[in-house]
Amino acid sequence: MDPVTLAAGAIALLTPYLAKAGTEFAGEAGKAAWGLAGRLLGRLRSAVTGKPREQEALEAFSSEPADSATKTQAVLEGVLKADPELAREVEQILQEVKRLGPSVSVVQKIKEAEDVAGVRARRIRSGSVEVEQDVEKAKNVTGVQIEDDIG
Repeated sequence: MDPVTLAAGAIALLTPYLAKAGTEFAGEAGKAAWGLAGRLLGRLRSAVTGKPREQEALEAFSSEPADSATKTQAVLEGVLKADPELAREVEQILQEVKRLGPSVSVVQKIKEAEDVAGVRARRIRSGSVEVEQDVEKAKNVTGVQIEDDIG
């Protein structure tokens, strides 16, 4: 995987983990994901040791994940690009998380439509959701809409 995708995946895994610090995800798969998120965060922290800008971004993300996710993702992209071994480790952790739950993949090829959604869900507890939409002309297109939280 490329550094952009890996950084986005890391942020997606860590955001609910950091937002719910001190609590547990639901179910056995959630507990395993919780452990993998902790392992990922620890590995990223060790990778940025001695790099003030990167450490600052990761610590800001740890304190306020929702407010600093975009900036931290950009910083992680650079870190992962510069360290292929770290990128492989992050990819491995993200693949382990994907194996924990169901995988939903939606492919839509649409010429013309209104009110299109790839996935509408109340809550996603584990697994992965991927939506690919090839749309020529449409109004009100949604890739993924999740009403509640993830995790």
